[in-house]
Amino acid sequence: MSEKIDVYLHGCVSAAHPLAVEAGIHCLRRGGNAVDAAVTTAFALQVLLPAFSGAGGGGCALLWQEKDEKSIFLNYRETAPLKATSTMYSALDDGNVPDKSNSVGYKAVAVPGALAGESLLLSKFGTISLKETMSPAIRYAENGFEVSNALNDVMTRSAEKLNRFSSSAEIFLRDSAPYRIGERITLRDLARSLRHVADEGIDVFYRGEIGEAILKDVAKNGGLLTKKDLFSYKPIVTRPLHSKYRGYDLYTSPPPFGGIALLEILHVLEQFDISRIGHNTAEALRLLSGAMTWAYQDKMRYLGDPCFTKVPAKALLSRKHAKSISEKIPSRTEQADEPNPPQGDSTTHLTVVDSQGNVVAMTETIECYFGSGVTVPETGILLNDEMHDFDPRPRRANSVKAGKQPASNMSPTMVFKGGEFVLGLGSPGGSRIVSAVTQATSNILDHGMSLSAAVAAPRIHYENGTIHLEGRIPRDVTEKLASAGKKINSRKDFDIYFGGVHAVARAPSKEGLCGAADPRRDGVAKGF
Repeated sequence: MSEKIDVYLHGCVSAAHPLAVEAGIHCLRRGGNAVDAAVTTAFALQVLLPAFSGAGGGGCALLWQEKDEKSIFLNYRETAPLKATSTMYSALDDGNVPDKSNSVGYKAVAVPGALAGESLLLSKFGTISLKETMSPAIRYAENGFEVSNALNDVMTRSAEKLNRFSSSAEIFLRDSAPYRIGERITLRDLARSLRHVADEGIDVFYRGEIGEAILKDVAKNGGLLTKKDLFSYKPIVTRPLHSKYRGYDLYTSPPPFGGIALLEILHVLEQFDISRIGHNTAEALRLLSGAMTWAYQDKMRYLGDPCFTKVPAKALLSRKHAKSISEKIPSRTEQADEPNPPQGDSTTHLTVVDSQGNVVAMTETIECYFGSGVTVPETGILLNDEMHDFDPRPRRANSVKAGKQPASNMSPTMVFKGGEFVLGLGSPGGSRIVSAVTQATSNILDHGMSLSAAVAAPRIHYENGTIHLEGRIPRDVTEKLASAGKKINSRKDFDIYFGGVHAVARAPSKEGLCGAADPRRDGVAKGF
């Protein structure tokens, strides 16, 4: 039986919560463009899934402007406070920080960039006001909403952390326990803060009353943020990385983001006839895990804030480098890799395409689930723990430094062919973002899968000497990988560990759009 594909002629939104998608679609129906709908959807997600993104976090957005046939990248990543130093955390040789001060509490908080980035997106590329985009989010926060499977799951995982901070426990827990699925939760303090920003603009956060509340709470509890940090924060408008893959044009996130690793993996795969080798065969997964091995080691060795670290992007993305890696993979049966420091999982991604052909792929985060665990009293604003994304060990490309942005795995990506839009996608999932986006992209371009099949297909992830595989990958494949000397970890059939891709693509008929939301999470894709 052939797969039924819903085709939308006027626009499509794919994101991690149905109500957020509804808000984005409503914006498109009223005449908003892709940027307007993306920012509207993002604000709604910050309320409906507050463990994953929020005003106290940051993110990035990849834009395609159809009229100008131009791609633009907006970096509104958090930055290290001006008081930060490379030796501020006591790290072990493997990058772990035993007291978790880089991931829990006030010393983990970096300068938030979310509101600055969203406001700039609207002012430069949108058509409606900040207040209009925030309206659905404020309504959901004031009136309450039902706790989803995903929010209940992360409340359960994070209950111990939330209970350490009374201002967070009072909001996100009930009698020190997580809300049950389907229970209603109301975020009144957050609603007041968002309304304040909607009415007065983002200066109330960076230079006004809300910022003062944040700084007072941080100073009282030994954090590093200062008035100068908030005053001086500015998003960065730049060009995305661009490369070719099997005749397609790919655009993705530049350093310090993860797009460089994504392209490096694809460049290696391009050295092989992947479609002939087959999807998720032992040979295909051996090649894929080998490409990941080298790309992730390059990422850890070289990737950092390009304002502080020279990232050899041209060399890493050269076909010469890809060919060199491809020649090493067949003989490499054991990994002798330096371990990566732990990274957070709390991220969300959305993709929007409008009727004019404009595209937005946006990824936002507060780092670990519920960020630092800190909610600023009487504001409802959760603060990020983005210092956790730095390498806590000194003298490395991604070491902590004042004013520096940490390296990130966020990889919003777009694919075009002959100037025509093919695909826009991205994913949450910490270190699994790159592997999730790479595999979904390859599933379409190499294996000819439909969008929904490409997003749902079982995935792998290589890290620290181990290939993690979803349980749906056949046993004989995992046995062949193990017999070749690979360390294997088989996980659940549909495991949230492997990310949550949200994508929009040109429909197979070439008329209209189709969307897909990852079945590993609670999102949906809809259009009209």
